[in-house]
Amino acid sequence: MKPYSIDLRQKIVDSYLAGGISQRKLAEHFRVAPSFVGKLLKQYRDTGSVAPKVRTQQTPPKLNPEQLAILEQLVQDHNDATLAELREQLHEATGVLIGRSTVDRMVKRLNLTLKKTLHPSEKESDRVQRKRFEYWQLVQGILAKDLIFIDEAGINLAMTRCLPEPRKANEPMANVRVSEGKMCR
Repeated sequence: MKPYSIDLRQKIVDSYLAGGISQRKLAEHFRVAPSFVGKLLKQYRDTGSVAPKVRTQQTPPKLNPEQLAILEQLVQDHNDATLAELREQLHEATGVLIGRSTVDRMVKRLNLTLKKTLHPSEKESDRVQRKRFEYWQLVQGILAKDLIFIDEAGINLAMTRCLPEPRKANEPMANVRVSEGKMCR
């Protein structure tokens, strides 16, 4: 999230210094969190500045390069595993327990994907490709006029539930008719 502008920060401090308004009311008025107002005022009292703090050091990654290599191997060995399963396997292999979302970020950092494929991995093998080619050669020699198509599926659209038509508000049940032209079973 980007820090609030210096202009907004200065307006909050100036409004507070003018007096007569609480930190909560300031937060409501400027539509910021009350904790932000408190921290901003404390920073102004301590340093005299309203500028956002500059982050000098990034948070270190949860996994070192060796652990990342183990995670990469786990993903390749168990490419159908869920993030939670990978998390447990990584914990067993390294002793480091990280969150499921952290596993997701680390897998993305490794440029790996956990998406399932809709076809088997053998589909691209030379043996399967050769078999496909042989089958295609065999099928090309068959003419459509020599084929017989048998349709074993059928449906009867006339079969509907035998329910009465909706009745009017004060109409007695004796006057309710069953829809004509429907096949009831």
